[in-house]
Amino acid sequence: MTQAPSAVTNAEYVLSLINSLSETVSGGAPASLLAFSWVSVAHATEGWNTALNSAVEAGYVECAGPQVRVTRAGYAALCEAEPPLLEYDAMHAAAYGGPPTEYALRNRVLALFESTEGETLTAAEADQRWRAMQFRAGDLRDSLDLLLRDRHAKMRRLGGTRFKLADDGVRYRQGRSADDVLQADAPMLDPENLGAPGANDQALMVLSIYTFDRNPDRPASVDEIDYRLERYTLPKHLRHLAIELLHRHGYIDPVADGVQYVLTPDGESFLSKVRANSKLQTMATAVLKPVITGAAE
Repeated sequence: MTQAPSAVTNAEYVLSLINSLSETVSGGAPASLLAFSWVSVAHATEGWNTALNSAVEAGYVECAGPQVRVTRAGYAALCEAEPPLLEYDAMHAAAYGGPPTEYALRNRVLALFESTEGETLTAAEADQRWRAMQFRAGDLRDSLDLLLRDRHAKMRRLGGTRFKLADDGVRYRQGRSADDVLQADAPMLDPENLGAPGANDQALMVLSIYTFDRNPDRPASVDEIDYRLERYTLPKHLRHLAIELLHRHGYIDPVADGVQYVLTPDGESFLSKVRANSKLQTMATAVLKPVITGAAE
């Protein structure tokens, strides 16, 4: 993360953030969207509440229920500012940017659930946050569909459309980001795959960890692991997810060459568990049967 420029106070930084996110300056912006953007977009290191209080004390903004509005003094400060007080830090583009692969879109949309109550977002909140992150508008629906397909989120319509992270989605968010090799191998999003049967993270990990069964001490490349997973006739997008899940949850680590992966102690324990319980592999195959059957067809 970076700090706000020293020549710009916290109060001015908050003021410019409101100006960037609000449809009209007088209407202000939702406090929840500003708090999210403060961390996810502006990449400021100061706490949001501290910064907001600074802006209120400076007379630049006022809190009106869920909205934070710009005062006359704040509007005057915006008009006098030259150049604009705030330019978004480009770090978010590096962290969540890149081509629309399934991996990139999955992580972009999961980032929207930062600082949410009960890991839940309304459709309107998701749209606001997506626009705040400056992502392509047309990718939001596909990204949400991706979460639903992979069972990382659930949707309900009663009382308005809401998306809630499922247990697998929460665990995925808490895991490690993919390294450069895994990100480069990620398949591009194919809209036709969004309507395909979903998968279960645990089942995918059982099958992918078992690819190390014959030579658990020998490093393997992504291509090798992918080749071994082909025996289950999983489609490419699920084979990649299966491998990425092993890395995300700490079961494999890259070796010195950065191209091959080896089991971690946790990965060795997981493999031992799968070996000791033959039913796990049978259950994993059964859970994924609709996916496997669809791919075979």
